[in-house]
Amino acid sequence: REVSCVFVFCPEAQSVQPIPSPAGEITLDKADGTHQQIVGFLGRLCITLIIELALAWGWKYRKGSQLLFIGVANLVTQCLLNASLLYWGARETSRGAIIFWYILLELAVTGIEAAAYAYLLPGTDHKDPAVRRHAALYALSANLLSFLGGLALSEVFPILF
Repeated sequence: REVSCVFVFCPEAQSVQPIPSPAGEITLDKADGTHQQIVGFLGRLCITLIIELALAWGWKYRKGSQLLFIGVANLVTQCLLNASLLYWGARETSRGAIIFWYILLELAVTGIEAAAYAYLLPGTDHKDPAVRRHAALYALSANLLSFLGGLALSEVFPILF
């Protein structure tokens, strides 16, 4: 027997609870926009991964282990970035303050990824300063390009942002 659910946010329990629904229907509903937050996060994550992995290929990071490392690093930093933005964004009332936090957090993500790639990226000589510099410059370029790509796409797909 096929079972499907509607997921509804319960404010008292601060959790999403499944409630049986007609067969074949799966939805997520929350008055404060949880569904939009999830769709937006997944969309931004996909955009980031596409841009940064394509750029990695162009920077000669083509080994499977390197692409996997970059992908996982981006997944982790995107989760941290979005959770932080939700936390501070909920506390701020001005758009300027939210933009300030966003830029500050993006710089932190860039620094974290630059250090991770410079010292941990598989298949590279971590002792060679030129190799570390190349990896850090990749991180800077990739984050700048994905940031600018995200700004451009926010005009086309505002639900993601």
